[in-house]
Amino acid sequence: MKLCAALLLTAAVLPLATSWLYHDDVDCLLTDWRPWISIPGGFVRSRAVLRYPQGGGLPCGDLEEFNLTGAMPTTQDTAANLDQFFLGNILAARGTARTAVNKRDLVLLLDMSGSIGSTDFTSLKTYVAELLSYICPENEMGTFHRVAVVTFSSSVVLNFNFHEATSLGQIQASIHSLPYEGGSTRTADAINFVRTQVFQTGNYRDEPDVDLEVLLITDGHPNGAGNSPQDVELAAEALGERANIFALGYGSAYSSASDFDHLKNLVTAPWYKHIFNLEHVSDFETMLDTLANRPSHMVCVNFQQG
Repeated sequence: MKLCAALLLTAAVLPLATSWLYHDDVDCLLTDWRPWISIPGGFVRSRAVLRYPQGGGLPCGDLEEFNLTGAMPTTQDTAANLDQFFLGNILAARGTARTAVNKRDLVLLLDMSGSIGSTDFTSLKTYVAELLSYICPENEMGTFHRVAVVTFSSSVVLNFNFHEATSLGQIQASIHSLPYEGGSTRTADAINFVRTQVFQTGNYRDEPDVDLEVLLITDGHPNGAGNSPQDVELAAEALGERANIFALGYGSAYSSASDFDHLKNLVTAPWYKHIFNLEHVSDFETMLDTLANRPSHMVCVNFQQG
């Protein structure tokens, strides 16, 4: 008799449970909004999906909310965003723009046009070389990051390829020895060169755990025949099919609204995770000092030993 009663109860409850679990109308379920973070041009906050809607359930709505005030982030804010979204510090990996544990084939694309000047370019080399030592996290034994450096102005130069400078010390020494050229800002030519010459088949690691990345460091507006902003954006769109594009802009890329908007059109989406801005070359030093003193900081770069 008890068994019959239990079976009857199960028969009554099971359809209700099944209906609750698999009901056609399931609302979207979201996390709370994360805190606002300062980005170029204002602020952004985000939230994540815990459960997607089904049937006629309520949709999720926006996952990002912007408050674009026109204000640019402080150098300290830029350091925090660079740490989280580009460097991939293991303690700040949540919400990063890249896969934190992956290796990198990274191209540094350095503007050395006449508007920069030889003095600032010398300083920039020092800052970029130091920046590489903050790339995190350290990969497992036997894996490593690789770097190639391309400079551009009136011409485009591959200074060294992925396999030519392997250890961190070799890479930094090669960066310190880069010559300054001056001239125009042929950004489209440089981006096309990276796509067709550096990221050509056989030169990069075509592996699922290797991220192909470009960090464009520039002070602003492109110029020269075939290098209009539209030409540059088309070149970046083509390169973006193969690699993730980041940009670190200073000078007019910081102060000019049109140059900043142009830079936003070059990087991988979402733009605020791939673009970083400083007002002056000298602000690089403050940014690096901030990185060195962040609570989450660890120098954990792992380049090939050579």
